[in-house]
Amino acid sequence: MNLSDFRNAILDEQSLESSDTFLTTAILDRFINRAYKWAASSHPWTQTEMAEERDSADNEYYSIAENWVPDGITKLSYQDEPYKKVLMRDYLRYQDENEGNSIDKIFAEFEGKYFINPAPTEVIARAISIWGQEIPDDMSDAGDVTVFENDA
Repeated sequence: MNLSDFRNAILDEQSLESSDTFLTTAILDRFINRAYKWAASSHPWTQTEMAEERDSADNEYYSIAENWVPDGITKLSYQDEPYKKVLMRDYLRYQDENEGNSIDKIFAEFEGKYFINPAPTEVIARAISIWGQEIPDDMSDAGDVTVFENDA
């Protein structure tokens, strides 16, 4: 289905005409895109999987791209070494208990950032690899389709 099909289906379900002034095209598009983004973000669908390589820095935490699902990172590696994902409270507890002498390779996400332990200590191009879920862009043109279209 494309955006136009979604619009028509909603109007048909509500027994409304396309000329109805209550449900304008802008309102329909907003409803459709909210539902679409919710559905696409509610499960780790293969169609929304993304990977990103980032430069490392002398830093413990890095920002997550705005178009990624919150708490959606499923895998992280630094210089091809895999890190285990833990809850933020466990990440902080581990750091407190090890007082800077931590060697376990772990990472956590919190409020748009991901934290790496042990933290990188130098700048290396494309040293951090993350995998996670991307939130799809809005559908805006009548012919736009969802990321799931090829799976119908």
